[in-house]
Amino acid sequence: MAGILLAGAPILVLLFVARTLWQYVAAFRKAAKLEKVTPIPVVRSYIPPQTPILQLLEPYFSPWMLSLPYMLRHWYEYCGHTAAWSHKGRLPREELGSDVYWVVGLEGRRLYVQDPEVIYEITHRWRDFPKPKGYYSDLRLFGENVVTVEGSEWQYHRRIITASFTEPTMNLVFVEAQRQMASLIDKIGGRQFTPASVMSKLSTHMIAGSGFGQYMDWSGTDLPSSGSKGLQAHERGKPTTLASVVEAFGEHLLPMIVFPAWLLKSLPSPTMNMVGNSKENFETLVRAMIQKIRDASQKEKDASPNAARKSDLLSNLVNAPSSVSGGTFSEQDIIGNVFALSFAAEETTSSALQTGLILLAIHTDIQGALQAEVDAICANKAAGELMDYKTDWPKMRNLMAFMLEAQRTHPSFPALPKEATTDQQITYRGHDIDIPAGTIILYDMVAPHYDPRLWGPDASAFRPSRWLMPSGYEAPPKSVNHCRDQRDMLCPPRGAFVAFSEGYRNCLGKKFAQVGFCTLFATLLRTHSVELVPHGDVADESEANWERTKGEAARRIENKTLVISMRISKDVMVRFVRRGTERFPPRAAKV
Repeated sequence: MAGILLAGAPILVLLFVARTLWQYVAAFRKAAKLEKVTPIPVVRSYIPPQTPILQLLEPYFSPWMLSLPYMLRHWYEYCGHTAAWSHKGRLPREELGSDVYWVVGLEGRRLYVQDPEVIYEITHRWRDFPKPKGYYSDLRLFGENVVTVEGSEWQYHRRIITASFTEPTMNLVFVEAQRQMASLIDKIGGRQFTPASVMSKLSTHMIAGSGFGQYMDWSGTDLPSSGSKGLQAHERGKPTTLASVVEAFGEHLLPMIVFPAWLLKSLPSPTMNMVGNSKENFETLVRAMIQKIRDASQKEKDASPNAARKSDLLSNLVNAPSSVSGGTFSEQDIIGNVFALSFAAEETTSSALQTGLILLAIHTDIQGALQAEVDAICANKAAGELMDYKTDWPKMRNLMAFMLEAQRTHPSFPALPKEATTDQQITYRGHDIDIPAGTIILYDMVAPHYDPRLWGPDASAFRPSRWLMPSGYEAPPKSVNHCRDQRDMLCPPRGAFVAFSEGYRNCLGKKFAQVGFCTLFATLLRTHSVELVPHGDVADESEANWERTKGEAARRIENKTLVISMRISKDVMVRFVRRGTERFPPRAAKV
């Protein structure tokens, strides 16, 4: 039997190779036919169909692909792992002369879009171009949720989730962000750290507290060694919390998807054992939290029918009135949405905070402008007195401009998918483009942000002041206001800023994220500055080494990889120092 298997192995390999070659031939025949009838360019791709395994491996073989001679890697620069981030829209515009183009390969035909008007059209025709369900299978670990469903089911989930993001919830975010950052500063002191290692924990703490009523602190939590992403209290025998489980999801989601839980639990790895237990732990925790809220709500109702309820997101979901929920929002629906919202929030918030810290440390002049704004906001407050959401949040114009510019230049995702479930048609430059049913559309979230036709000749520069408009500013036609609570802020053309997606399926937690981000940085900059740690010799704080360190940090922040969201491949060391004690860069070197 073994001999027969060995003898047959070469035949099986040949059959596999022949089948693969035939698939390429068939795909490129389709490409040739498409080139004859379409008014937009066609690029041929040699990437095999995407699978979770391939997604895990692509960050490793992507550098090898990009090291090949240009003629061999040319196609990969259009559709590789982080292609949209690498070319930032320049390659299609300069080589193809188009912001809309086809990519054809083993996965069939895909339509790539970086034109803002076409992005706007596709994202607003949500019935014609829904999300492809297969792309969001990793968010169905606990059932369907507002991210994964479509049609009337999405409208139902969206109605309940939107009603849960109340102003009292935003006030809770505002307060919790101050509490968490102050606690983190006390914990870190003047020690150096990598932003990725701490921002993941900070974001999960803030989300757990303001979103789900699980108030976390930093006591007993050790700073990680350089290179470790998270603080991972859950790996050191400490109590399992919602924050620790969500953090585990963020770090190890792909193994959780690819391998069954029983296998992960049986591996000789404490980390993989923890990952294997994460799903069960999460569901147990959330069910207990739901029951606790229901019990407390019933007691309050019995004591006083008009008693005010807690305003965190989970309490709002559990206590959603029947006029909103229709009385059919099940416990499993709540668990599915808690997972989707907490995971998505942790993944994007921690990435944004990591990038924001490094940008502040590089741009010391911008950091100074933000500190001046915080000083003005807190001018009449005692040391340690909390800022007030109602009066102080609208004053954070520079902080909001900083966040929007950080998201413009460093969005969390390179592109998002849509699907034509029936034959559709769009218009681009006066041409009708037929889109067959089943076509995947990828709209670019980087290229519009770097387009000089939309943002001016300095589109590639990090300049938050571009968002600050003079008093009395009136938004131009066909523009979008991305921060309604701060006055006189730039409203870019529709489709030009898509960091929070666009259209009816845009990010429901947009304001939640904005309030949390700005308040965290306002709390930090009120008493401290963030500095780069000197490159090489940490004692070398000369102006020359500042230029070297700043240059290295600027290069690293551009080098990103993609697993769930885009992350900096090699982190940058920073430190918090009390204001007035800054020493790097030397004072004379500061603008």
